[in-house]
Amino acid sequence: MPYGTTSKYFSSDMPGAPGIFADAGGLVGWLDAVLVNGYGAAVISQIVVTDGVAVVTTNLGHSLRKWMVALNADTGHEGLNGEHRVVDAAGASYTFEVTGVPNGTYTGGSVKVAPLGFEISYSATNRRIYRSKDTARRNEVSLFVDDTNTVSGWNIGTNKALAQVKMVCDVVSIDNYVTLDTTLWHKSAATSGTLARPWILAGDALGFYSAVDVASNGFLIASNHFMQLNTLAAGDQFATMLEGSNPSAAALTSSAGLASNGAGMNMLRTGTRRVARFLAQTGQAVNLRYMGLGVFATSNYSPYAVISSGGGYLTNTTSGFNVVQAAALAPVNAADSGLVLGKDVIACHSPSGFSDGADFTARAIMPGLFSVPAVCAWSMTPALISVRDTVLLPLPAMTCTSTNDSTLTAGHVGGFYVDVAKGWRDG
Repeated sequence: MPYGTTSKYFSSDMPGAPGIFADAGGLVGWLDAVLVNGYGAAVISQIVVTDGVAVVTTNLGHSLRKWMVALNADTGHEGLNGEHRVVDAAGASYTFEVTGVPNGTYTGGSVKVAPLGFEISYSATNRRIYRSKDTARRNEVSLFVDDTNTVSGWNIGTNKALAQVKMVCDVVSIDNYVTLDTTLWHKSAATSGTLARPWILAGDALGFYSAVDVASNGFLIASNHFMQLNTLAAGDQFATMLEGSNPSAAALTSSAGLASNGAGMNMLRTGTRRVARFLAQTGQAVNLRYMGLGVFATSNYSPYAVISSGGGYLTNTTSGFNVVQAAALAPVNAADSGLVLGKDVIACHSPSGFSDGADFTARAIMPGLFSVPAVCAWSMTPALISVRDTVLLPLPAMTCTSTNDSTLTAGHVGGFYVDVAKGWRDG
């Protein structure tokens, strides 16, 4: 039976992938390709269908890898057109499963990497407002990106280029909307130039998680996320998360997670992670946390948890350290390739603020996200792990620093995975 196509993943090392770079337009060009247009167009010479399996041969190669989604057009059968999950890829060929297509050889057509499924609702030079094309499920929040390198904060310090990013609603034009929250997304550790930076993105038609290695050194990883959450409340039109950076005047350092100037998936104090509005559906954005098995966002206040299985761990401290993660946890389940997967990572917030933590609200489920109670390795080149009926992509994101425990260094990152072969919104 054919796999679904709603979740997708992309990375900078794939042939034909768009680049992220410091100059103006170096972020929106990437977003246009991955969210809206697709990329890597290639000509199909033939498609051979045998008992529900289609093997495609292209003229000059393609940009697809296993578990990516191909967008075919103008082939010899309507059932071969549209989006299809790639179940194998080698050389100039790729394979997908089909139903309702007779055995045979079909000639002609084209293919490209399928985009996530967004549209540009309003546009100006190096500025965009993106929204999901999924009219049945999208909520009231759109993504605004100003990549002109002219707005306040685009070049904080001496060696970084950023784009201003907002959650917006009630959009009338590129200049007329209601701002719910504003943050900054890192493009590069330089302030100018077109030298491309490594990146990874995973998402669906309602949002995405992305990571950018702004210095191409494997340590300066920025988490740039825009995600409509799977709300737990009926009628919730503002359960959308924006995660970015809140840089200080200091320059970037070589420390993991952009040190005090960047964002990591579990480091609330060093970045911004916000949900568009309270459950009352009024006002502006509010701080957000993730709560999951093994990797916890904490502060000096509850709720927090400590996991000490297998060795060193981090606890909350008077300095506000906000990550707890087990170190060197031994594999306990060979069927999971040594991973203990925690489903239903919870997005929560406190209506009175995180300072007291007395009234935390479980707002939503983080779509597609798994947490793992152990230090985890990742790479800016996707390293997919097949676990039963899932295909997991480790997300490059800081979950700790070495402030409290010398054993948790720059190499102890990860802790979150997304399933890139199944839908995130089912059930």
